[in-house]
Parts: sequence; structure tokens; C-alpha cells
Amino acid sequence: MPIRIPSQIAVDCKSVHSECIPSPQVGAVTYGNQAYRQFDLNSFTDVDSLGNAILRMSWNNEDTNVADALRLIRTDMLISMRGDRQDVPNVGMYKNEYYSSFT
Repeated sequence: MPIRIPSQIAVDCKSVHSECIPSPQVGAVTYGNQAYRQFDLNSFTDVDSLGNAILRMSWNNEDTNVADALRLIRTDMLISMRGDRQDVPNVGMYKNEYYSSFT
């Protein structure tokens, strides 16, 4: 099966300007029957390492449990020990090609 773009990425950044690029704060979650943490907001300090991590992410041929992915991000990724900063707004990006299989 071809590599697919990850379904869920949570982003925490100082701003949306280019000053964000040298030190990204990006975490990623993929999901199927459940949510799978791929990496935390504080896992990478440069864009190349982040890009490589995104390319290594795999897709599971499972259902689409969007609710579990959003719960994982809200309760377990956007916390200070995983790199979240209280003084910086959080931005989430969501990608899904199908409807959620779970309600």
C-alpha cells in the first residue's frame, strides 16, 4: 500500500511567521481503531528531523476513530511535559478522507 499523508497533526508554534521554522513545535497523531501518538511537540528541534519523522509515519488500514484522536491530543499531547506552552496558542490541523466510523 502506498504511503499516505498522516491523518492528524497537532501544531504549537510561536507564530505563523517564518520565525517558527528554525525550531518547530509539532506533534503528530494518526488514528484508526484508536489514536496512535507518533511524536510529541518537543520531539524535534529542526525542520529536517521533523520532515523525516512525518515521512516515516505509517497508515493503518483501520476504521477512523476521530474522537479518540482528538481526545488524545486534548488530554495527553497538549500538556507541558510533552512540549505545550501555556503562553502560546495551540493550532490543530486535521485530515480525514472518510467519515468517522465511531461516534
